[in-house]
Amino acid sequence: MGLGKKNKHTVKRIKNKNKKNIRNISEDSYTDISHKYSKNKRRENPKKKSSGAAVFAVFCLFLTAAAIAALFFGKEIKAESERIIGDLKQTFESKPSQASRTVSEPDEEASENETECSSSKPSAAENDPNAPRLIKSDKLQGSEGITYKVFNNGTLEIQGKGEMNTVMNDTFDTSKITSVYIGRGITKIGSRAFEGCLSVTSVSISDTVTEIGDKAFSGCGSLSGVVIPGTVKTIGKGAFSMCDFMKRITLCEGIEQIGDNAFAFCGRLKNPIIPKSVKDIGGWAFAGCNDITFIEIPTSVENMGSYVFHSCYNLRTIYIRGRTGEIPEGWDTLWAEKCTAGIVWKISR
Repeated sequence: MGLGKKNKHTVKRIKNKNKKNIRNISEDSYTDISHKYSKNKRRENPKKKSSGAAVFAVFCLFLTAAAIAALFFGKEIKAESERIIGDLKQTFESKPSQASRTVSEPDEEASENETECSSSKPSAAENDPNAPRLIKSDKLQGSEGITYKVFNNGTLEIQGKGEMNTVMNDTFDTSKITSVYIGRGITKIGSRAFEGCLSVTSVSISDTVTEIGDKAFSGCGSLSGVVIPGTVKTIGKGAFSMCDFMKRITLCEGIEQIGDNAFAFCGRLKNPIIPKSVKDIGGWAFAGCNDITFIEIPTSVENMGSYVFHSCYNLRTIYIRGRTGEIPEGWDTLWAEKCTAGIVWKISR
């Protein structure tokens, strides 16, 4: 059945209206979606900005804290550094360095040597302001008229008159003895008297002692130095050998004989001064003393053993006084063997 003309126009109007509605709906939907997207975008941006601001604020706080810490602790570090530098400066000003001692001439060393020889040697009790407490006292077996005292500060005193012929390690445990005082009246320190006393760091010898026996202090690995008075005429064989920590010995005027191996293998021993009274220096007397850089042999030396400076690898110069360049008659021809040091012959006495 066909449609009339009027109905045809009605249908056409309905279709056009529908198309318009559809177009309006599509436009409205696009507008809503765009609005929502832009709204969400605006919501996200403040979060990003707030997150960045928080990071920046934390960074600023960190810098501020670091600056305050540097300001506070910097003053303490600076003060501590100035204190340390001041102490070091005072130390170096008051005491010459080992470097300056190494390059000095023998005559400059001699004055210090004489000063140490002239100093007195008080007893252990007088030397300690805290008045050490006596914990043991007894007679020395094998040494008539001689006693010993042990104090709570690790000091051992030998007292009496005559020769000390006792081996201390055979008498009692010496592991806690740190210092030894040989009192006035003792005339001889016997062979092996303190051999192997590993804890002994210092030894004081009175001016009544005339002889130090063979190996008397051999192997005292903690002994750092010793002054041997001029009353001692003879230093026995190996008397101070293998004292690994020995850095300085003071040989006073009056000593006449230095035995074989007397100071052998004292690896840290520095430039000893041999007094003008010495007549005999035994073989290997200073062998293995690697820290000796120079030494002087006085005119008084009449007899010299072999290999006296064997393996003294840092010994650069040996000064020989009052000689013309020829080996003296009483000197072993191998006295300077295994030693690369240059020999300087000095005619002047």
